[in-house]
Order: sequence, then structure tokens, then C-alpha cells
Amino acid sequence: MFPVIEVQCPFCKATGQIMAPPVGSIIVGPCPRCNEMVLLFNGTVMPLDKDIISGGSSEEKKQHLLETIVDMVAIKVDELIESGDVGQESKQNSRRKSTSGKSKKVAPSVSDKGAPPITRQDIHDFVHIDLHLIDSKSYFDKVFGKKKRER
Repeated sequence: MFPVIEVQCPFCKATGQIMAPPVGSIIVGPCPRCNEMVLLFNGTVMPLDKDIISGGSSEEKKQHLLETIVDMVAIKVDELIESGDVGQESKQNSRRKSTSGKSKKVAPSVSDKGAPPITRQDIHDFVHIDLHLIDSKSYFDKVFGKKKRER
């Protein structure tokens, strides 16, 4: 039997069941009831701007889809943090890893323990500004290049 998920249109609230797509798939299409455009990603249905999806440039469509997915992930992260589950799971995972003997600790390339948490505005700016500039070598080197140590 095929796995089925329940979905609800964010516009008209119509519900239905669809065969679960592979994890990580992005599905864009119209609601069968109200014909508004929606995005299905990892079991979550998000509203889309029909004008952008049907008549926007490739770059506008890409930007709109990225923003929609980032907003959805931000909501999911907020829910996870508010539920308090993130601390418990981290402890359980660290116990499992330490007992398996196969875990390898990976250090971040940049560490600033005094840095404030990343905000939604930071994510928005990254998607709208930095993501478009990252292919530029000079910008990449400026952000990720190795700094010379002062002696």
C-alpha cells in the first residue's frame, strides 16, 4: 500500500489526501478546488503568489519559492524551540553517538560564542542579498576567505 498524507489548501481550507511524495520533493500546483497556487514540501502546504508563479521571470519564481520554503522552515524551527523538544533530543542523540564510538565531532569554521541568535530578518537578508552574491569570487572571499593573523 502507498503512503498517503492529508493536505489542506491554505487559501480555501479544502482538504484531501495525496500519495506521499519522496522526502525533499518540492511540488508546485493549483488547488483543485479554488485554483490558487500552492507549494507542498515535506508534508507542509504553503500558499504561493499565483501572479509570480504563472507570469514571473525565472528569477522571480526562484526567489518566491525560496522565500516560501525559508518561511516554512522558520515556522517549524519556532515550533520546535517552543515545544522544548530540541534540548531533549540533543541529549539523547549525544548519548547515542558517544556509545556508538563512531561519532566524529565537527567544529564550525567560524565560532563567535557572543554572537546573537540568527533572526528571521537575517534569514530574509541572506536569501534576498547574500545568496545572489555568493557566486562572486570577491564577495565569497570577503565573507569566507581566511583572515591573516596579526603577530
